[in-house]
Amino acid sequence: MKTPSDYRLALVGMSFASLVIYFSLSVPKLQQTTVDDAFMFLRYAKHWLTGNGFSWNTAEGPAHGITSVTHLLIVTALRGLTNLPDPLVITLVSFVAGLAAVAVLTTSGFVFFPHLRKHWSALLVIPFIVLGQLFATHSVTGLETTLALFFNSVFIVTVLYFAKQRSILSLGLCLLTAYLSFLTRPDMGLYCLIFPPLFLMAEDTKQWRQGACYILAFVLLLVVDLFVKKALFGDFLPLPFYAKSSGFYRGYLGASRWNAGDQNFIFFREALPWLLVVVGCASRATIRKLVAIFLPMLLTFGYFATVIQITGLDARYYYPSLPFVILGAFLTMQDYAQEHLQDSLPQLRIHPWRALAAILLLIVFTLPLVETSVKNTWQALMIPPATPYRVQRPFRTPTSVTLPPLGWWKGIIEINALLKKLPSNLVLACSEYGYIGSEHPALPIIDLVGLHDRKVAYAGFSARSVLAQKPDIIWFPHTDYTFEITEIIDNEDFRNSYEFYPKVYNYGIAVRKDSSEKAIIQKELTNEFERVYPGYLLSDFKAEPIGVPHPPISAPVNPDQSTPGASPEQQSGN
Repeated sequence: MKTPSDYRLALVGMSFASLVIYFSLSVPKLQQTTVDDAFMFLRYAKHWLTGNGFSWNTAEGPAHGITSVTHLLIVTALRGLTNLPDPLVITLVSFVAGLAAVAVLTTSGFVFFPHLRKHWSALLVIPFIVLGQLFATHSVTGLETTLALFFNSVFIVTVLYFAKQRSILSLGLCLLTAYLSFLTRPDMGLYCLIFPPLFLMAEDTKQWRQGACYILAFVLLLVVDLFVKKALFGDFLPLPFYAKSSGFYRGYLGASRWNAGDQNFIFFREALPWLLVVVGCASRATIRKLVAIFLPMLLTFGYFATVIQITGLDARYYYPSLPFVILGAFLTMQDYAQEHLQDSLPQLRIHPWRALAAILLLIVFTLPLVETSVKNTWQALMIPPATPYRVQRPFRTPTSVTLPPLGWWKGIIEINALLKKLPSNLVLACSEYGYIGSEHPALPIIDLVGLHDRKVAYAGFSARSVLAQKPDIIWFPHTDYTFEITEIIDNEDFRNSYEFYPKVYNYGIAVRKDSSEKAIIQKELTNEFERVYPGYLLSDFKAEPIGVPHPPISAPVNPDQSTPGASPEQQSGN
């Protein structure tokens, strides 16, 4: 007969083995991230470290183009204190934050739940998280996803401490960690605002006054936060908030790729072990606490369903909510142990109806057919067909030959190689600018999708405004941005002032004819073109205006269509 020590030893062995597997698979990937958005943090960090504040272009002053302030500050500190390669700086933050989140969640199980401590059940956090597909992905992207996971884990610990102590110190710690969580991902704001008071009142309804004090204090904290950000970044709110409200998604073909139904499904499948515990072990004693946990999640996920989740691959926006699901599992396990388990060894007793519910849950989230049905149903009901803008005044190249696609990331790498051979006083306009911007921090970059440019973010995209800044090179935005593309191509200034090479470097490139560096740009572009596209001549792909205008809007197209070689899952977003 096995003893309690045998179970504990088995849990320790599982935890150690899972960490070994995770490290062996993840450490080699630490310098291999191809998430372009992650490199945006480095451009801001480099400008801060050279005394130019958190700016996108140094001449324009500070900009609130980054929504995750805590991630920005940590990346800036690590960039300033070390000589690590740039990709390692950003991925190391994601990697360490993910492991720290696992450590905090495991520790919380031992500290706040006596029965979990008795059987060391909290160690299950380690294998169930680190061997998960989403953790393996997000812990090496260089984005703030695992940092949000960490701060939400710490936030939960302070809420438990606040509910236990109900002191001024515990209130202050709860407010601090809630604020850090909010700074990491502002879309976690509903958790930060209403979860602590809901949890307090779930334990004791008489604590509504403390809950009200918390809400008032957090709201005041957010008001102060607005003015601090105004002083630090020049704006009260992040520029992506304005940009995404300024018509940037007119004619945007990528909406169908950010399917909220599918992303919900991916998240809940990852959280399935903990959901099974909740369904199998929940009792009347824990219902109110479970409502306090899952109500903010329901409201937050509902909000996600109303927005286009750019760069939302692998449930990026949902995954930081995982600690709340784990908390629900811890609470139900603790209550179940108190009521049903003997002092020595666990003896599971699950009501047949609960067992049936758990089996149904398992079937739903493990059958590919169900996931496909959820995705397709959401697509049909919630995402309208994309209607692209079409160029009214087209161009024609001397050849009908199609260039081989480079692929999304290779296109970025090759543009970066071209820029390294050009003078640093150029002005570039583009949309895929994270890696390029970090590699060339002194290069002024006009943001064609408005995430970092205050004028564009406030007023919406205008080809006239972009061209008035006389960019020396325009690398056209991703083909999903049909409105921006057509506005530029149909603009008279563009047609008169630029040499245009459609589909070169995936999306097309244009060079200003009267640029002071035109000769060297043309020389290096020709040389690089021949290297990137061996056997082709750049002159064959120089376009000239032609023909009768097309109608301004086409018929709806298949929203899943994309340019060959483009990587739709990683586009500019924040």
